[in-house]
Amino acid sequence: MKSFALFKLCILMLLLFSCNGNHSDFTTKPVKISDQGVNIAYTDSGKGDTTLLFVHGWGLNKGYWTNQVNVFSKKYRVVTIDLPGFGESGKNRTVWNTEAYGRDIDTVISQLHLKNVILAGHSMAGDIVLQAAVNAPNQVIGLVGVDNFKMLDTPKHPRIKKIMPTL
Repeated sequence: MKSFALFKLCILMLLLFSCNGNHSDFTTKPVKISDQGVNIAYTDSGKGDTTLLFVHGWGLNKGYWTNQVNVFSKKYRVVTIDLPGFGESGKNRTVWNTEAYGRDIDTVISQLHLKNVILAGHSMAGDIVLQAAVNAPNQVIGLVGVDNFKMLDTPKHPRIKKIMPTL
């Protein structure tokens, strides 16, 4: 089961990097989503048993994923969000950390009643989608990281080797 899920994630990653679709209009559901008073802007397109939820990196917004929405919404439900502080989402927050952003994603999952969610996070959103997956293990079935690795040629810290000797 785990190897099949890993296979699906690898295919999804390949498709993410090969999509060059045209821009199209998103179909936004009329549900207003907020986490502790902060509005979360999103798009919700397509249908399917599996939901792909895309989260942008620093300085971007949900529009970053337009090409992926165009391709994947033909077969899957596809949700993109503007993290609070970016795009059309609220900026009325005092805490701006991974835990708060992870909670935002969990709120979207909960309020849209998403099932079988695969989270895709670009850059800084890699840590954020991981936090969201830890918070909502029953809804999240997979993670896709896009440009999350930093300094691949840097030697591993000895403490990490003790914790995860297979690295």
